[in-house]
Amino acid sequence: MEMMMWERPEMNEVVFPANAYCSSCGEGGTTYWFECNAPSNQLYYYDYMNLEDYKSDKDDPDSPLNWTTDRWAEEKNKWDYLGNLYHACGQEHKASTGEGFYWGFIDLQYGYDSEDGGEKGRHDAFETVIVWRGSDGKQGHATKNLDVSTWEIAKS
Repeated sequence: MEMMMWERPEMNEVVFPANAYCSSCGEGGTTYWFECNAPSNQLYYYDYMNLEDYKSDKDDPDSPLNWTTDRWAEEKNKWDYLGNLYHACGQEHKASTGEGFYWGFIDLQYGYDSEDGGEKGRHDAFETVIVWRGSDGKQGHATKNLDVSTWEIAKS
């Protein structure tokens, strides 16, 4: 009968990449993927109306998401002009809520009044967009998807 040699047991480990993202309290904002898809024309935003203070909540009648043209008129001339003939880049951007998301609008009637009741130089409710200024505060991307709860959360 042959004697067996004792061998030290070995443990092999395999590392699997995470396939889920868990957000923890106090991380400093949620990171989203959002599409730059607003129509082309003059872009304005309200630098005091960020998404952290003015939530995008379809169930809250006081949320800018639900404001009428008359309600937006109360904010007249409090906007900042971002550029003539804004053009959507069509890309998806990954950005944190702490990086400068603001309520804004595209003046679709710039230079003329439209048949759908919009007026030039006025924020009509159907022109509302969410503007991302970027982490440096110098960019101007906008989306027509105003319900942030439908945006894809970026995995870290």
